[in-house]
Amino acid sequence: MSTGQLIKKEYILQLKVALLICILSIVITKIFNADFFEILFINLKVAAIILLFRYTLKDITK
Repeated sequence: MSTGQLIKKEYILQLKVALLICILSIVITKIFNADFFEILFINLKVAAIILLFRYTLKDITK
């Protein structure tokens, strides 16, 4: 397996994690309807998006 394939696999994994975090945050905030969870998951979503862009930029710059 080449380095490019490994990077692509990791990028896809990060994408899935980011999507999972977003979906989970929506579900949990709807169930509990709590401000604490909303704030917590907004921060998680931001972190997931940052991760996503970091990997996208890595791929573009190669």
